[in-house]
Amino acid sequence: MRHIHRTLVTLAVTTFALGAAPSAAAQEPTNFSTWLRGEIRRALTAAEAIPANGSGVANQKESPSTDQTSTSLVDTSSASDFLSLALNLTGLRPEDDEESTPTSGSITATFYSLAAGVKGVSLTDPGFYRRGTPLRRLAITIGSEESKVADHLTDKPATILGAKLLILNNRDVYSAHARRQLDAMDMGVDAFVAQQQQAINEIQCAIFRAVDAAANATLACTADPAFKTFLLTAPFGPQNWPKTLEALEMKPEVRAQVNRLVTTLAAGHRTAAEAVAAAVEQIQRGRQLAFAYYTKQREDDGTDEHRAELIFDYGLSTRLNWTVNASFDHGDRKTRDDTRSGRFATEFQAKMSNPGSARWAARPVVLAGGIEGTRPSGADWLIRVQAKLLIPVTAGVDLPIAYAYASRDHEGIESGSRLKFSVAVDPVRFRERFR
Repeated sequence: MRHIHRTLVTLAVTTFALGAAPSAAAQEPTNFSTWLRGEIRRALTAAEAIPANGSGVANQKESPSTDQTSTSLVDTSSASDFLSLALNLTGLRPEDDEESTPTSGSITATFYSLAAGVKGVSLTDPGFYRRGTPLRRLAITIGSEESKVADHLTDKPATILGAKLLILNNRDVYSAHARRQLDAMDMGVDAFVAQQQQAINEIQCAIFRAVDAAANATLACTADPAFKTFLLTAPFGPQNWPKTLEALEMKPEVRAQVNRLVTTLAAGHRTAAEAVAAAVEQIQRGRQLAFAYYTKQREDDGTDEHRAELIFDYGLSTRLNWTVNASFDHGDRKTRDDTRSGRFATEFQAKMSNPGSARWAARPVVLAGGIEGTRPSGADWLIRVQAKLLIPVTAGVDLPIAYAYASRDHEGIESGSRLKFSVAVDPVRFRERFR
């Protein structure tokens, strides 16, 4: 995100200000700048929004928290924009063929990805990506998790099914919230562009009057025929500029006037940069609210599990995110009484590195700490805490490592400490990184 708007300021300034002569500016149609600014913004957004979206700490690419072997103790509000594959490597067990296999795994895909597949459109097509913003709000998950007879009344793997709907989506570049921030940013950038154009006009005019004896000080430079002749000699070009500068240095009063204008430009640049930084921060810190439903379906007399969950993300700063989960869990036992429990979980995620300005850069290193409290009906509280380090290998490939502690045993959860490992892959981002 920050890279997008740095580029926006640079292109806007370069296009509308640097090297523009006053005569050219005076002849420019009044609607041309507006049109060109819009074209630049659209081009930038198309090129940069896709890599920027879907790579934040609130974009969950691991298996959902209902999977007890997942490194996700707390679910975040968003999924990958495209699809993600997660393998939970905790407690690898050899099968009959003596090969170790993951105890669980999942695939998550957005409706945007499904729609692109149906229509035969590239997932990274800028136009379809922009139009498909509402489709990225809904993601579905399919996965599998091992079962234990003592806990689940069957040893056959459970099928995980789930869906997540992003109700409040403020971190997407194409969201209404982001558009408001970008509009506010544009006002600051436009003010600087206009200020710089005027200052450059004044600087060039002052230099003309200082070095050209034919200058008429009673006329505006744009109305002085001598100024047009002066410009034809390319005094501000790379070949003639040293000579022009030497002549300017011979006029201390004019040099002082130019310095004052440059100081004004520097102040305007800082103001524009602050407007850009404020817009980027507001988008990165946007609030997000999602509703998710997950179920584990087991064969025979195995216990089916259901979780209905609200997920809230709030950016405390550009580096620190806060997530809250509140859910209701139901265990459908076919041969015993059902179980019901309420669950509350919260987690803080801190970015420990800067992903850089590459378009398809890896996610930042993230350190997270969370706590979960579950109160089954007729039982004591189950408390779990977890510290997690998310290590990005490259764009689209993450290695989450978690150290978890549970206060007691409970249906697939063992008391005490446990180290968890996962691999989360976003195949589309991985492909684009090396294209």
